[in-house]
Amino acid sequence: MRPSNIREENIRQILELLRISSEPLSRAEIARRLNLSAPSVSAIVQVLLEKKMLYEVEAESSSRLGGRKPIWLRLREDCAYVMGIHIDSRTISLVVSDVHASVMHEHVVEYDQAAVDCVPFLVQEIKKLLSDRGIGKGALLSIGIAVPGAFDVKSGVITLAPNIRHWENIPLAVELGQQFDCDVLIENVVNMAVVGERWKGKIQGRQNAVYIKIDQGIRAGILIQGRLYKGFSNMEGEVGFSITDWRSVTRSSKDYGALESICSTLAIENRVKERLQVNMTFGQIVDQAEKGQQYMRDILLEASSHIAVTVANVVSVLNPEIVVIGGQFCEAQSVVNDHILSLIERAVPNMPELVFSDLEETVYCLGAVHMALDGIEDRLVERIILEDADLSRLRA
Repeated sequence: MRPSNIREENIRQILELLRISSEPLSRAEIARRLNLSAPSVSAIVQVLLEKKMLYEVEAESSSRLGGRKPIWLRLREDCAYVMGIHIDSRTISLVVSDVHASVMHEHVVEYDQAAVDCVPFLVQEIKKLLSDRGIGKGALLSIGIAVPGAFDVKSGVITLAPNIRHWENIPLAVELGQQFDCDVLIENVVNMAVVGERWKGKIQGRQNAVYIKIDQGIRAGILIQGRLYKGFSNMEGEVGFSITDWRSVTRSSKDYGALESICSTLAIENRVKERLQVNMTFGQIVDQAEKGQQYMRDILLEASSHIAVTVANVVSVLNPEIVVIGGQFCEAQSVVNDHILSLIERAVPNMPELVFSDLEETVYCLGAVHMALDGIEDRLVERIILEDADLSRLRA
């Protein structure tokens, strides 16, 4: 490795260590943990202090040997920011976070995707949130975006998204990257949910897990040996196309899955409308079921039977430690939980933990923020090189 590359890698390691550390660290501790020389660490720290990426904190007391109080170092919270975005059919949620993910500001906007020019509208909302929080141009280093559909990994173009049709075939990653001069990472909502749940929710500490999102559509995110599972054509986890009743398979099932036609919250709302000739939201249906209205209970339990069959099949194939059910269907937990559990327990030889998510809609932005933070040190190093191309004064 060339000396310049070694210097850049040393900077990146120091930035990463200080970002993930829960407490400030001394120069000596940084050198010890990273197995770097003390002079090399001191030289790099000096540059990072000059660039206002670090700040010094004097210890409250001196060391056990007496003498001067040690000086601790901490990565400045405001040296860079990332953003997590969740695009849905009716709302866009945006969360901006500092590099420690300790301060996060959320903004949710309702919109009509058929009535707005989607990308300029999103750019406007991003600029508004940054301006409201006093975050200047160039401080945003990475954006993670959760979308309810399939996308092309290389181009960042959303290729199939029945619930957000007006976002399809738009080079979203490229356009936002050019607007804000930052990295843009796009991922399906359920995979973002897996990342969010593993960071802040029910999947913490787990290596093998499945997250099943049930609302207008149904899809699963899969964690195997600590890594997100990715399919051949980026269409992994499409459990909404599972078949639990061949009568539910229609010509339209290539766009809207057979299971979704029975168990999605939209399908449940439509069935109630057909039967009772009344418009009710899924939340209202659950409320009536909890109050003992038998038809509402029956329709939720019937849907949950199909969900149980699907979960049992997924469990039999993947053998996860835990299955998390998320999305709007979580509102029906009190009605369907015992029924789903009893059916799965009868069907599988090794029952995993089955839980409902309690992070609600925030899980998608949390996952997007965490994904945006991953590798942010590389962008910080790039910034240093752009501002100070001659790093020869640093020891390799």
